[in-house]
Amino acid sequence: MLSMIISIIFIYLIYYFWISYNYDKNGKLKIHGKKKKNNKEELEEKKLPSEFEFFIHVYKIDLSKVNIRYFLQFLALVIAFDLSVTVTIMNFINGLWLRIIIGFILMIVIVLISFKLAGNYFKKKGLILNDKTNNKPKKTRK
Repeated sequence: MLSMIISIIFIYLIYYFWISYNYDKNGKLKIHGKKKKNNKEELEEKKLPSEFEFFIHVYKIDLSKVNIRYFLQFLALVIAFDLSVTVTIMNFINGLWLRIIIGFILMIVIVLISFKLAGNYFKKKGLILNDKTNNKPKKTRK
């Protein structure tokens, strides 16, 4: 249990330092080094990690409604929890091949479940594109 908590903190800190290095407090992308003439091109080149892109694409998160930095920190915590749970469960399994196979399957299942829960959270907050659930016409009584 203690190793799981330590691994959650360690993984989250790695993501946190990456996020704080690349994004300011308002969620805007920072430009490091010499300022170039083509700042817009540099901003377009920097992309989010694939797990964040997957979450945004699948659950249709509207990035204009969300502070990017806090969004990334929230997902970093979710991913850190997923990785630490998977590693903790894999430590109880003997045999390298069995550990690899079960770890791979378990990682996919845990990530999909946690992303589904996080997607429902963002949907309840109304932070998705084309939020049709909040735009339904209300029925009136006659």
